[in-house]
Amino acid sequence: MSLKNRFLCALSALLIAHASAFAQGTARAQAALDRIGEADEREAAMQIGKVADSNAGDDALKAAQSGDPRAQYTLGLAYKSGIGVGKDFGKALEMFKSASQNGHAAASLELAKCYARGEGVQENFEEALKAFDLAALQGSAEANFEAGVVCFEAGADFYKKSAEYFAKGAMWMEPKASYMLGLIYREGLGVEKDAAKSLKHIRNAALGNLPKAQLDLGLIYLDGKSGVEKDDKAALEWLSKAALGGELDAKVILAPYYERGVVMPRRQSVAFLYYLEGAQDDKYAFSQYRLGHMYEEGRGTRPYPMQAFYWYKKAYSNGIREAGYDLGRCHELGIGVVQDPAQAFGYYEKYLQMNDPRGDFAYARCLADGIGTKANEELAFKYYAKAADAEYAPAYLKMAECYAQGRGV
Repeated sequence: MSLKNRFLCALSALLIAHASAFAQGTARAQAALDRIGEADEREAAMQIGKVADSNAGDDALKAAQSGDPRAQYTLGLAYKSGIGVGKDFGKALEMFKSASQNGHAAASLELAKCYARGEGVQENFEEALKAFDLAALQGSAEANFEAGVVCFEAGADFYKKSAEYFAKGAMWMEPKASYMLGLIYREGLGVEKDAAKSLKHIRNAALGNLPKAQLDLGLIYLDGKSGVEKDDKAALEWLSKAALGGELDAKVILAPYYERGVVMPRRQSVAFLYYLEGAQDDKYAFSQYRLGHMYEEGRGTRPYPMQAFYWYKKAYSNGIREAGYDLGRCHELGIGVVQDPAQAFGYYEKYLQMNDPRGDFAYARCLADGIGTKANEELAFKYYAKAADAEYAPAYLKMAECYAQGRGV
């Protein structure tokens, strides 16, 4: 796994725990770069659809040859992506150079990326920065952000330069640059740590509708970090914006609030959909567990016992020990699976380590009635008593029955 990917994994784990501490600053910043740059090629692809058929391609080539910078830029994108023409980084570079010389800011930006990535030309850090600077002068709001990315990825010696570029981008009100500048101030990468400046730039990025920044700001309010007081209402408002922007981490965090109606309105259908989306990734095991309950109880969806059992088992295999109790119930009662008392007892027995009175009670009941195991009334009474000590109400009635019938005492 590359260093960049390790950084991304570190950030993902941190967000799922919803950021109890801000650590691994370089990892956080690098992972943010990976996430917020994903839309670049999608936007470019929209520009080059016009050259996908041969007639449009011929027209674009003629216009490019006549010195039209827009046509040169579009044809450069086509050569870079291979849409409508054969992929050719060398020809793409030529088109971007020509369009750049004719004042086309987006072409200068693409030229800079070619130098930075070594596409169609030998990788050249200095030439890349020159082209980024030219793109900025020509009016590209993205240029300073992209230059900051290149400097940041060049290593610690260039963090200060990276911060300078992100600061320029933030002055252009470029949300991605503002967000990265906020992270840099948070972690002290090339600048001195400054919580107030970090919060300011992250908030500006969130106000600029960057979902990643909205997620981060929501987490800041949720945990009361970076010099702000804990504010659940503000946190959930920003997390809701991030969720609408497609941030899965935000959806996973919001789902329990919608399920329980805490701070947020109680909306079972929204909770179900957010759990369902999160459950597709095994790192969101809690979503898998809650999805099992939604299916079993028919909340936000119709009851579906087999799906409930499937998601309980999935959550259990991904480390949610609480699901062991529910798997025991499913095997005992035949919920989504064929009844199997021995399997039920096995899950209840493993669940004892959780010190949950529900598990103690279920284990005692199996021992008392010989469900999936040999009856043992004395041991059953012991676990009824343990559950009663934890104020689990059903255990009081069972203990009374034991005393009345002389079972286990």
